[in-house]
Amino acid sequence: MKYVTTGLTEGDFHRLGVLSNGTMTDILTLIGAGGGTVTSATLPLSIANGVLSIDLSSYSDTVAVNTLLANKIDTVTVAAPLTVSGAGASRALTTLWKPSTVSVGAGLFSLASDVNGTRSLSLTGTEESNSAKIARCQQCYTGFDKQHVRRPLVGYC
Repeated sequence: MKYVTTGLTEGDFHRLGVLSNGTMTDILTLIGAGGGTVTSATLPLSIANGVLSIDLSSYSDTVAVNTLLANKIDTVTVAAPLTVSGAGASRALTTLWKPSTVSVGAGLFSLASDVNGTRSLSLTGTEESNSAKIARCQQCYTGFDKQHVRRPLVGYC
């Protein structure tokens, strides 16, 4: 087959043939007669009356992004016993106080959980005192004495 180059860069043609799989083929046959229809789309795209459109209302615009960035927290500052670790977008807050560091005297049993931040106390029966008061709040106490062991003596709140 002989190929001829005319130097034209544009033109109007009744038929335009291109080489496809070794054979000159009409371009309209290759592209499906020049037409095609989109029949479905995934959100945020939609098709109505043959018109493809996009709904970007659920996306943030430049103003919204700039507002969010202006209100972000750049630095986290804490007071003892808290500490901050990590960098970038990852921060962790931890406490220096551990319930397991508390010591108890004779007559008390103690069970600590550093993971939960709790410490449970109970009397062992070997305590030597006339009474004990346990603060439930700043002015609220529950008390125990030798006659009423492990029963509330005085309860307020």
